[in-house]
Amino acid sequence: TVQTRLRETISVKDFGAVGNGVANDTTAIQNALIAAAGKQLWFPAGTYIYASTLTIPTNTYLLGDGPVKTVLKMKPTFALNTPGLVNANTTQDGSLHDANITFEGITFDGSSIAARTVEMISMLAVNNLQFLNSQAINHTYIALASGGCANVLVSGSYFGNIGAAGGLSTGVWLGNYGTLNSTRCLVTNSQFIGNLGSACSMHCNGGTFTNNFCYQNGESVVFGNSTGSNINVTNNYFNYTSRQQISAQAIELGTQRNVLISGNYIANCDSDGITVTDTLNAIISNNIVVDCGRDTAYYAFNGGITILKEAGGNVCQNIQISGNRIYDSAATGKKMDYGIIFSGVTPMEYITVENNDFTGVKTAALSILNNNALSSSWYVNRNRRQDGVLVPLPITTLTFQAPASTGNYVVTTSLD
Repeated sequence: TVQTRLRETISVKDFGAVGNGVANDTTAIQNALIAAAGKQLWFPAGTYIYASTLTIPTNTYLLGDGPVKTVLKMKPTFALNTPGLVNANTTQDGSLHDANITFEGITFDGSSIAARTVEMISMLAVNNLQFLNSQAINHTYIALASGGCANVLVSGSYFGNIGAAGGLSTGVWLGNYGTLNSTRCLVTNSQFIGNLGSACSMHCNGGTFTNNFCYQNGESVVFGNSTGSNINVTNNYFNYTSRQQISAQAIELGTQRNVLISGNYIANCDSDGITVTDTLNAIISNNIVVDCGRDTAYYAFNGGITILKEAGGNVCQNIQISGNRIYDSAATGKKMDYGIIFSGVTPMEYITVENNDFTGVKTAALSILNNNALSSSWYVNRNRRQDGVLVPLPITTLTFQAPASTGNYVVTTSLD
């Protein structure tokens, strides 16, 4: 009933919070959070300034009047090495502790404090964590971190002006807390715009990044470089990705298992559109990759899609690249050297490149930059120009030759 719901909801203003953008509301908010354990804590429209870390009890729902109206803002003198908001029980023993923490309808503003080294929102070992219809803005390090959390949902939210020039940061970080990794994570229907760091770091087991809008971000927009598994990056829009330190792909995943990258639109990356490194079981399908490789001064060569096998890395096997459209739209001065690049210090196995469309890449549709990458069970078939005409692919254009050992790779009809 309405009366029951009202009994389950308390307001920060009942504890003395002012919300006028000037008053220090830290103590009032913390007292309200303590009282709100197991309830819904309402932040009426206003800007609430807090000067030190706020601790959120288990089973607490933080609700604002919408991200335009309700703002929680860090005081400019906030300590550089302490998080903005944390959950209460962060015991590190490989188990989940707190549960059911939700943020909805609130803007979290980091005040662009320089040289921050910890997260604005740090959630550790939480079961059922949600960030809904909210914003995270103006923070020079990670905005929202999930360390060892399970059942994480980020939906309908906005991340902007996250990161610092030359630094490594991310809007949403999904990773481990000791031996406990984040699991069953979904980031969907959200916007990542004008960030100097990545949109999402996916180091989790079971993570999906889908139906998001990513524009003018730095480093790799979706990044994963760990032993995570079951990662899906699907149906997203990526445009204008710029290098901050070393990376500038829309999607960069490495040392992971069971990866699906499908249905994405990717344009104007400084480096490759997609890079997959030391990965077992990957499907890269039905993506549009256009006009990547803008930073020719920093990157010696680039491709729409690059597959890497590094020394000492995991196996690189069972990679299927199909149904992608990869092209450089420039009439002159093309920058995208290759459609697809393979480079490896040890063999890659069970590779399929089939039914892709290449249009006007600078040098060649396919490039094997190191013959060590070649092994048995390569299948390159029926790749074509955008007009659908199959063109025989000269071996010289492919830039590889048969390795000394017996190989069973097949090259049939592809485009030079």
